[in-house]
Amino acid sequence: MAQWQGQFTGNSHATKVQDHEQLLKHAIEVIEGTSDDRKYAKERSARKLAAKVLNSRLKMIRAQIYNTEPVSSEDWGDKRVQIEHLKERETLLEREGVEGILREFGFFEYSNTES
Repeated sequence: MAQWQGQFTGNSHATKVQDHEQLLKHAIEVIEGTSDDRKYAKERSARKLAAKVLNSRLKMIRAQIYNTEPVSSEDWGDKRVQIEHLKERETLLEREGVEGILREFGFFEYSNTES
């Protein structure tokens, strides 16, 4: 059986999401307190962190879908609703993308750049 490096560390998809969200919150707080001429430069960092939040959330949802999939046909009825809900969340996250994450965290653009 293959082992992964962080196997018994308590790290999981959920903890990775939490870590990235905390980093993004902190970055946005720093940007809010920065002078206007430096906000433009720091916006790029916030966008990169938002992309990490997005990717880690998608990985977590995909792992939940994988873990929810039924082993036998008797389990399918109970788990179908859970899987459909998770797939809807995945689709919504993909559709909203980085911009949706930034909006969720209350980040307001300081430039008109597109990344």
